[in-house]
Amino acid sequence: MEVTEYTKPMTVEMLLDAVKSQYLLWGDRQLVVRPEITDVSGEFELFVANSTLLCCLDDNEMRDEGSTLASLIKCLEDLPPEPVIRVIHDISPDFKVGFDTEDGFIEVINYSEVYKANK
Repeated sequence: MEVTEYTKPMTVEMLLDAVKSQYLLWGDRQLVVRPEITDVSGEFELFVANSTLLCCLDDNEMRDEGSTLASLIKCLEDLPPEPVIRVIHDISPDFKVGFDTEDGFIEVINYSEVYKANK
């Protein structure tokens, strides 16, 4: 299946609503990037305006950084609601951030929902 560019990237407000909903359903969960980042050359950041929203790292580093649903909510609550989530690096069309559950992977945000500032 081909992934196409999302014509209206996700805003802070949209992502905050989604993450709060997931938090209520699943509790605080450790965030991970899929496909998993395996070396430093694959790492990148998601931005809002001039602020880093989330460092996308390998699973162990994301755990060490404390990247959870609760930490993402706190970060989003400190930002204005209108800006879009963006990235300035080339990322895989398969990119997604989410968390693992007993039922499988639950997606928080994916490639098509992020504004690609380098394009």
